[in-house]
Amino acid sequence: MVRNPSWPTDARPFRVFALPVLPAVYLVALRFERSDVGTAFAIGHVSHLLADIPPAALLTADGSALTFLFWPLLEPPAYESVDGISAGFMQYSMGWYEWAQLGLALGALIVWYRDGMPRVGYV
Repeated sequence: MVRNPSWPTDARPFRVFALPVLPAVYLVALRFERSDVGTAFAIGHVSHLLADIPPAALLTADGSALTFLFWPLLEPPAYESVDGISAGFMQYSMGWYEWAQLGLALGALIVWYRDGMPRVGYV
């Protein structure tokens, strides 16, 4: 399975600065008497940060795979270059974790559809 965490989606430095951002957003939400929005932002932001942890790092307890999370404070691990997105896509294979993620997403879409697609008017 080929993964390339050096792609721009995994090279974001916002992870490092999450701690000062969360209280600032919450204070602004309190100022406008919308603590619910501040709480929702905090939950969404923290869950997004946790979702950036690669499954292989959790399953193998390999802490060296987590250094990219703290860029630019730590040097990210070296990765092999991929000859374009099509070559990377052709080398990618789905393991049990990816199939579980796909099943979860499809299940959520089915439940949402059967529930009458609530909030679709806002999209």
